[in-house]
Amino acid sequence: MRILDLTSDCLLLSVKDPKWKIKHCQSGPAVMHSGCSKKPPRFNKLKILLEMLRARQYDCVVLPPIHVEWTIANSLWRKLAKYILGSMIRYPSVFRFGLGIVFGSNMRFIVTDYSDQFAPSQFSLNCVRPEHYFMLNVPRELVGKKMGPAGTLIHYLPTVIQDDLIDSLSIRLPAERDNDVFIAGTYHNTLRERQLEAAHILAERGRKVFELKERSFEKFSSGILSSKVCMAAKGLSYHCFRPLEAAAAGAAPVWHYPENDAYHDYIHGRNCFIYDPTLDPSQIADFVEVVLGNPDGISLVVQGARELLNTKHRASSLAGLILNVLDQKTS
Repeated sequence: MRILDLTSDCLLLSVKDPKWKIKHCQSGPAVMHSGCSKKPPRFNKLKILLEMLRARQYDCVVLPPIHVEWTIANSLWRKLAKYILGSMIRYPSVFRFGLGIVFGSNMRFIVTDYSDQFAPSQFSLNCVRPEHYFMLNVPRELVGKKMGPAGTLIHYLPTVIQDDLIDSLSIRLPAERDNDVFIAGTYHNTLRERQLEAAHILAERGRKVFELKERSFEKFSSGILSSKVCMAAKGLSYHCFRPLEAAAAGAAPVWHYPENDAYHDYIHGRNCFIYDPTLDPSQIADFVEVVLGNPDGISLVVQGARELLNTKHRASSLAGLILNVLDQKTS
C-alpha cells in the first residue's frame, strides 16, 4: 500500500515492511521525539505541492487534524487560513468536491491528532470524513466510537518515542542505582510545580534526588539511568514523554491520574505508580516514600512499564498498530 503522510509528525516511517511504501511531507513543526527536525525542512511547501499534484498514485493519505478554533501561537496567515477553512464547515460538500479533484473519489483518509486538544476536529470529521481518527488526548468515552457523517472510527493514539532512543538507554542499564528520585523538565503547570516541590521535600528528608536543571542529554540519561523512580507530571495535555523515557531507562514512572477522563494505559502498581492529582507536595512526597520502601514493587512496575513501552509506545510498534488497522479493510 502506498501512503502519503502530510502530518507534522510521521508515525509510520519506522516500518520496514516493503509492503508499505510511505512518503512523508512534513507540514508543520514536529512535537514528538523523532529523527526529523523540529521545524519543517526547506522547500517543504513545494514538496507538499508536488506530491499533491501526483496524489492519485497513493492508496491512503494521512492528514493532521485541522482544529480551526485553535489559533493560539498561530501566525496571521495560519489564522486566516483557519478562518477560511472554518467557514467551509457550513459547506462540506464543496470541500469534499475539492478533495475528490486532488486525490480522487476513492482515496482513503486517516487523521493522526497529536495535539493537546481534548475533542476531535469537527472540520476533519465533517469535511475530510476519514475512515479512522487516531487521537492522543482522546476522552475515554470516545475510544471505539463512530463519529461524524462518515462514521469515522475514533482510536487512542499512544505517545511515542523512537526506537533508537529506547535502545540507547536500554543498553546502558546499571546494576545499581545511586539516586532515589529523578526529576527534569519545564515546570509550566501546577502539577509539575507540585512534583518539583515534592522532590525538594524528599531531598530535605535525606532522599537522593537528581534534579536536572539544564538541557544536556548526557546528564539527562545519566541521571535517569541512576535513579530508582522518575517524577513524570503531565506535559502535552495529559500525556508526557517522561514515563516512556523512564521505562526505557529502568526507572519506575511516578505520576498522576488525568484531571479529566483522558484515555491512558497506566495502571498503578503494574506499569506505573500513579496518584490522585489533587495531592499537595507533601502528600506526593509521602506517596513516593511508600514507593521507595518497596523495592520489589519498583521492580514489578519497571518490568510492566517496559512491556507497555515496547508493545504500544515504541515507534515501530505504534506504526504497526496503525497499519494493522488500515490493513483490516484491505485484507
